[in-house]
This record gives sequence, structure tokens and C-alpha cells, in this order.
Amino acid sequence: MISLDIKGAFDHLQYTSIKNSLDNLKYHSNTLETLIDILPNRKVAINTSQGPATWTQQQGCPQGSCTGPAFWNLVADEVLQQDWPQGVHLQGYTCICR
Repeated sequence: MISLDIKGAFDHLQYTSIKNSLDNLKYHSNTLETLIDILPNRKVAINTSQGPATWTQQQGCPQGSCTGPAFWNLVADEVLQQDWPQGVHLQGYTCICR
């Protein structure tokens, strides 16, 4: 048995990977379109001593978000669905415990 913990998995989840996984579902719905639409053009804004600073966010899901675990499971499913040698069993889960 091998156990793998991916540290900072939600923080490092690339938006392009999420979009590709959603596109691979080959299922059209308003919900799916909404999920795809919330990814681009996300901005992070903070106030600094020199004034407000903003930048475009390219990765990461907010901690405690409803979409974070779902997005992670979609992306991780690509690995779980690969053809593995006989006798190899993969099992994945998402834990948002703190």
C-alpha cells in the first residue's frame, strides 16, 4: 500500500486543468457553463502602503469553498481513470479537515 498526500492541492489547482476536466465531461448544461465562466478573470486585491494592488489569479480554490473539492475531484479523476496494471487499485478522496 502506498499513501500519497498532496500538500496544498487546492492552492495549486490550475484553472486550465479545471477547465480541461470540465470540457472533457462532454455534457452541456447551464451549470457547467457557469462553472467554466467563474474561472477566468478572477482577481486578488489587497491594500498596501502604496495603495491598492490587484493581480489576476491563475490557480487555487478558496478554502472552505463548495467548488474546491468538486474541482479537485474532477482533475484527480484523470489519474484515477488511467489503465493500470492488473492488481493495482487506486482510491482517492478529498479531505478538507483542519
